[in-house]
Amino acid sequence: MAFIGRRGWVNIALETTPGVPAGPSDIYIPFIECGLKEKMTPIAEVSARGIRDEQGENSVIGKKWGEGALKVNLDPTFAPILLGLAMGDFGTPVSEGSGVYTHTFTRKADNTPKTASLIFDRVVDRLLFPYLVVNSLEVSFSDGLAEVSANCLSRFPVASVSGTLATVSGTLFTFKDATIKMGANLTEAESAIPLKVREFSLSINNNAELIYVIGNNDVDSIIVKDFGVSGHFSLLFENTTQRDYYRNLTKRAMVITLTGAGIGGGMNEFIKFRIAKLRFEDYSPSIPINDVATEGIDFVGEYSSSDAKTLDIQVRNKRSSYTS
Repeated sequence: MAFIGRRGWVNIALETTPGVPAGPSDIYIPFIECGLKEKMTPIAEVSARGIRDEQGENSVIGKKWGEGALKVNLDPTFAPILLGLAMGDFGTPVSEGSGVYTHTFTRKADNTPKTASLIFDRVVDRLLFPYLVVNSLEVSFSDGLAEVSANCLSRFPVASVSGTLATVSGTLFTFKDATIKMGANLTEAESAIPLKVREFSLSINNNAELIYVIGNNDVDSIIVKDFGVSGHFSLLFENTTQRDYYRNLTKRAMVITLTGAGIGGGMNEFIKFRIAKLRFEDYSPSIPINDVATEGIDFVGEYSSSDAKTLDIQVRNKRSSYTS
């Protein structure tokens, strides 16, 4: 019978050892889009056989892998597992009391990614994607819900019977929950006046590569190479501050905070993206004759030697751990 994709579900569990499948976790993420799928490269046989037909009948299976994008609404409890996978190091949660925890995700130092096992129930089948790596990730918001899109790579998926859908609920962040601040450093940025931003996006890129070895056409391992942070925002064109930052290549720090509900002890849940240093890569003012004037800015994160990072992500919620 025909069906719609809304009936499917996704579960994500962190792997202790890369490529060794982990059992279903309690993280069932409602998704907007899930394009994860099996991929295979046929090896054609095109030898001359005395006929004009190019393709012979002896093609074989070549390299196999899994890939696709998972897009979800940004919430403070379940979506952060994708943020942690993109950064690579989930760190050690800090108990703040009242059952509240602060997690700090940092860029993993080596080339071995943090991996997960993802189960995708496609209604007509259920696939396990082992050795799943977040190759790149984008967080974006403008005038609706904040969204996260993670482009993933994995080993070739296998059939699964594991997992029982569990309904999840909680805060969904929207544009009204966000503040974007800049300063000469992170401390100054934290206390700065929020910019009048109209749209914002932040991208993390791990430049992951699938590694194959002789004797097996499935992925042997996945490595992450150059780590990059970039983004774009537009804001009301009310002064020349941002223009001058671009002209003079003035380096700034940026803190993007999405704040949710109170969760005890006078604390609120939040997700905070802290870019230690960035430069404006491009500057595009828009001054239409019958609409509001804006500035469009493309930025690139730079490694800050004084902060020993380009980016970290802080998450505060009621979850004690993502790794267990």
